[in-house]
Amino acid sequence: MADKFDEATQKELQNFMETEQAQARVHQSIHSLTSVCWDKCVTGTPGARFSRGRRAASPTVSTASWILACSW
Repeated sequence: MADKFDEATQKELQNFMETEQAQARVHQSIHSLTSVCWDKCVTGTPGARFSRGRRAASPTVSTASWILACSW
């Protein structure tokens, strides 16, 4: 089917596919990091006080900070 398109269209389709695949990899990485952070930072049942790690991962901080706090 690709041979039915001219060279410019084939190049455009190739660029589109590469972009979509790159975005899919980014989304998969975000999903994996979120899963790891969730498993690491949100364990057990909530107590009366937050541990130091959970304070760093509280919803009041940005998502990037939460990921960084939980990934170490």
